[in-house]
Amino acid sequence: TFGGSIGATQALADLDVTASTINLNGASIVVDDGPGGNTVTFDGAVNLGTGVSIDVDGISDNNLIFNGTVNGAQTLSITAGLGDVTFSSAVGGTTALQGLTIVSADDVSLNSVRTRSGGISITTGGADPSITLHGNLDTTAGTNAGNVSLTGPVTLAANVSVLTDHATGTDGHVTFTGTVNADNAATQDRTLTVTAGTGTVTFGGSIGATQALADLDVTASTINLN
Repeated sequence: TFGGSIGATQALADLDVTASTINLNGASIVVDDGPGGNTVTFDGAVNLGTGVSIDVDGISDNNLIFNGTVNGAQTLSITAGLGDVTFSSAVGGTTALQGLTIVSADDVSLNSVRTRSGGISITTGGADPSITLHGNLDTTAGTNAGNVSLTGPVTLAANVSVLTDHATGTDGHVTFTGTVNADNAATQDRTLTVTAGTGTVTFGGSIGATQALADLDVTASTINLN
């Protein structure tokens, strides 16, 4: 259990935690000291006891890997600069997060993500950024749905559904700023289903131009294909 912030006054150069359960109860984790190039690893089931901000963006950026599930009705914000961020297991599968934000990263790999009204916001950059989706995105666990914003090229590594259509509350918007492609159209028939109810769905780039999708279904009040 971490009861306070880590590296908030003097940053760490690396952090690796292995346990069956990892409780994060401090608001800030800063691991951006030194030459960079390290991989910050949480190897176990992570529980968020408070809103947590993780910063691995230094002079040379570190990577960040969650090798277990992540749960807790809190916000999780990650700043990785040009480092990679990987979630190997479900996020919010047992207890939905309030929101998941990746402020900056190069390559982002997501398993299924479930949040409340804070939604999901992923921003990638660098010479060859990517957002790889291995599972569904759902922001309807709270009183109202959150928005989904994916900035960067998206690759479907599974059949993916994006849900912001709340049963009783306000619906969320969905924005794909970059391209959307399958991982391998020759061997995989990837599908994308976006259900936004009264929300707006916007595609800012080509869909399937490099690796074609097998199916695309979008339900929303307004659909923008740019």
